[in-house]
Parts: sequence; structure tokens; C-alpha cells
Amino acid sequence: MGTRYQDQPVEHWAGPESLDPTPVWKQYLLVALLLVVGLVAVVAVSVTALAPYLARHRRSWPATGSCSPRALFQRSARSRS
Repeated sequence: MGTRYQDQPVEHWAGPESLDPTPVWKQYLLVALLLVVGLVAVVAVSVTALAPYLARHRRSWPATGSCSPRALFQRSARSRS
């Protein structure tokens, strides 16, 4: 028995079904699923990182009105004093 594939008996050859690649739509589905899981993880970490800030400033947060950076800074300066 040699090492070339031509030297191997037919019984040792792989059938055509073993050479079929994974369908491309399944690969796209897997990549999309991994992207969604990654996005959910980033959002979860972001929300948990912002939770203490949002809980602390919830009462001073305006129901309506200006949410400009200047207004938020003035509001946070008033709450510190």
C-alpha cells in the first residue's frame, strides 16, 4: 500500500456525501447568531455599568424639558452641593 490516493483500494475512499460542505445559509445563520449574542452581552454589560448612575440620578432626571449636556451638568452640580 502506497501513500498516494490512487494506490488505495476503492473501499477506503470517502464517499461523495463526506465531501459536501456545510450549506452557506447555515454558516450565515451561525455568524448572525454569534453577532446577536455578542450585542446582547455588550448591552447587558453597559446597562449594569450605568445602573448605579441611573439609580442615583433618577429623581433629578427631567420628565420633560432639556436634556442638553449643560442642563445635565447644572443639575448634577446642584445635587452635589
